[in-house]
Amino acid sequence: MTKAVTPLARPPRTRLARLRGLARRALPRAAFVVESLAIAVALFQLLVFAVLQGDRLLAAHEWALFLTHYAAASAAARAPVDLALGAILAALWLFVCACRFPAARMIWRIEDLEARRWS
Repeated sequence: MTKAVTPLARPPRTRLARLRGLARRALPRAAFVVESLAIAVALFQLLVFAVLQGDRLLAAHEWALFLTHYAAASAAARAPVDLALGAILAALWLFVCACRFPAARMIWRIEDLEARRWS
């Protein structure tokens, strides 16, 4: 009677190993989201600067006026402004994520393949 030859079995993964794997996959994706948000905010500032025709003093003056009026406004008056700014930033954030995602996904796949190869 011969024993069946089985391929080398990997040892069962421990909870710690599972958590490490989850962190290894989740942290780059979380960093992608935060980086994309930072890029969207910078893009928003650049667009405001471009609308004001690249004049630094005019841009600083307009932002100071906006913030002065915003601080003096009531909460009910701030709500539509918050909604509009939030919608603009969300749209820019989605645009930035959509532009960066294909390259990031490719990098994540390569990293996952390398991690599997060496684990």
